[in-house]
Order: sequence, then C-alpha cells, then structure tokens
Amino acid sequence: MVKREDFNLFTWSMGVPLCEDVWLGMQLRNIAIVDLGLLRDIESAAMQSYFADDRIDRNTLMLLSATSQMWVYSLYEFMRTWRSKAKHILKTAAEYETVAPRKKKKFLQQVLDNAEGKHKFVRIAPHFYREQLTKIDNPAFVATIQKYYDDIAGLFGEVSILRVALAKHEVEGKPGFAAEAPGYGRMSYWTGSLY
Repeated sequence: MVKREDFNLFTWSMGVPLCEDVWLGMQLRNIAIVDLGLLRDIESAAMQSYFADDRIDRNTLMLLSATSQMWVYSLYEFMRTWRSKAKHILKTAAEYETVAPRKKKKFLQQVLDNAEGKHKFVRIAPHFYREQLTKIDNPAFVATIQKYYDDIAGLFGEVSILRVALAKHEVEGKPGFAAEAPGYGRMSYWTGSLY
C-alpha cells in the first residue's frame, strides 16, 4: 500500500506508457484520486466501525460496497481502453517492420492519415494518438508499451472477471451462468478494502 504522502499523482501517471495523452492520463489519475481521496477514507471508517463494536455501520458498508464497485468499473474501462490503443500501436509497429525500407515512409503516412481521420469530429480538444503512432519506428517506445502490456495482463484478467460478476452477475466466459453472490464482498480486517 502506498502512503498518501509518498505518492505523486502526476509522476506516477506519466510513468504509464501512452498516458502523456491528456485524456487517458486524466482517466488514470481519476482512478487514483477516487482511491486515495475517497475509497481509503471509507475503508478506514469501516475498519474503525468494526473494531469499535464488532460490526460495521450499515451506511458505511453500503457506501464502501458501492464505491468499490464503481472503482472496479473505472479501472476496467481504463485498462480496456489502454490495451486497445496499445494493441493497435504494437500491431502497427510489427507491420511497419515488415515493410520494405523504401515503402516505410508511405506506410507510416497512411497510418497517420488514418489516425487523423478517426479524429475528424474532434474540433477543439487536442488528441494524441497520431503523435504516438509517429513513434512506431522507435524500438524503445514499442518495447515500453509491450512491457507494460505484458505486466498488466494478469491484473486485467482479474479485473475483467470481477467486473463481469459485478456488472453482469455472470461468470466470465460463461454467458448465462450466474455468479456467486454478485456484488457481495467481505471487508479485509487488515486494509478495510472489500474482497
């Protein structure tokens, strides 16, 4: 667990590849803000309530449960969005490597034009995806994305399974099969978080 006083939100979020994109970085920072500025306080209140009289105040428990579920949904959506962008960049970089040297410039221009076309409805807000795609010829850039993609694969799988149980009341990969007590969680007496 990271202590609040030891955590720098912007340094942390800028350490995540592709999060120099203002909107993707903001989405990631919002998840951390909810965790550090709201959820941990609710977890602490739940633990204090439990240790005071061997039970958790119902309103605190309901707030903890609801906020925890919304946090999981947000984390899942960030990871899904990040992985989608990363997959496209990695796939495009792999394709770029197979292009004959004399055709690389034309290939990259087509990729960039396609990316620009997908932002045609964005009128005033900046967008960053095209700029990220300009770096597909940089092996260090691509390796950083690949490493982070690989590093979060297990976490993404766990969050995905949890999200399906919470949101759809189903077992991941088994449409129609009911999840066990969807939305029900027990509080950890060590951290106050639900599990």
